[in-house]
Amino acid sequence: MPLPSGAVYARAAGLPGGAPAGATEGGWVFAAPRGMRGRDPHAFYARQLPASGWRCVTDSDAGLPAPAADQGMSFTAYRDGGTALFVAYDAHAGQLATIVDDFHGALPAPC
Repeated sequence: MPLPSGAVYARAAGLPGGAPAGATEGGWVFAAPRGMRGRDPHAFYARQLPASGWRCVTDSDAGLPAPAADQGMSFTAYRDGGTALFVAYDAHAGQLATIVDDFHGALPAPC
């Protein structure tokens, strides 16, 4: 899971209600690097997720105009073998949240 240089671990995280049935889940919140703002998270994850082997990368905020898109963003991506990733950035809190669910081969990538 790619992280911007300078991101600092803050705490564990998880989906409300826990992991989906049959999945093993890990979640982490990181303080975003100083100076990360505006469209920086979009550019970083749009480039780094595919470069790190994640497929079917979806930017849920791609069509939002600034300033709405500058307040935060979220991406979903998948890896072969049944792993799903959700990453979100909250500009107000200055935090990146990541959730990884491993479906142990039971979730084919949707692309």
